[in-house]
Amino acid sequence: MVQQTYTYIVPTTLRETLHALSESTCQALPLAGGTHLLVNLRQQGIQPGRLVDLRYLEDLKQIRCEGRALHIGALVTFAQLEHDRIIQRHLPLLAEVARTLGNPLVRAAATLGGNVAASHTLIADAVGPLIALDALLVLQNDRAGALASQRTLSVAEYVLQDPDPRELITWIKVPVPLPASFSFYAKVSNRQAGAPALASIAVNITLQDCCITAAGIVLGALTLRPLRLPRLELLLQGERVPLREAVIDRCLHTLQADLPEPLADIRASAAYRAALGSALVKRALNQLNQTKKETRKHA
Repeated sequence: MVQQTYTYIVPTTLRETLHALSESTCQALPLAGGTHLLVNLRQQGIQPGRLVDLRYLEDLKQIRCEGRALHIGALVTFAQLEHDRIIQRHLPLLAEVARTLGNPLVRAAATLGGNVAASHTLIADAVGPLIALDALLVLQNDRAGALASQRTLSVAEYVLQDPDPRELITWIKVPVPLPASFSFYAKVSNRQAGAPALASIAVNITLQDCCITAAGIVLGALTLRPLRLPRLELLLQGERVPLREAVIDRCLHTLQADLPEPLADIRASAAYRAALGSALVKRALNQLNQTKKETRKHA
């Protein structure tokens, strides 16, 4: 085995970090939780010239509520998302995703920003839910020699673009759903603890007087990138809850017509993943009906 050599840098400020990522003539990689990157380093899947440790960027470990949006630092861990009261109250969808990620040791290390950044090379659990929530990313770089160079784009746009290694995800901005909103997350994997999902679903539905005014529905792990279902979202708008069986059936037929060829590998065939996608959509819509019935019962 060939010994790897790279420069290891531990900056103490965001500006130093961005400068370290941008000034190098060789590939520089940020190190956050390391749950994916360190494995690749050990297996020599990647060979950076510079490794930039983010451990001292304390500001990016914060969760802030500003207006009608939560600003989540890129270094917030999944353990924080799982237990933070602000997340539990305003974004239960993210709290549920965090609870299902790996094991407690993984959740204590893995960061939200790192999970999103890794979505270009693997199926990342948090990306689908963030897309369903219409989340935005703040990305910053120091190519101009100043901290002012930053851009904001949606998570949905980010996963479709080639990543810029000199650019760092610093914040994730998530609109706070209205109080009457419904959220749902589920994933299917094999029995091995921490195994990658075979299929997952993230749903965020806005309700007003028992009527659906907006919907975000995203299937994960069926294809290389999260699959948003805009025709299902549009079909549900204006429908009253509990949904009629005819509406649910129409949603499932629309999904079958729109679903591209799913992934096929040693863990699951394309046909099996397609069946899982339909089952998860039906489960989410049935849960929406059940939740609304229970709300009426206790009203």
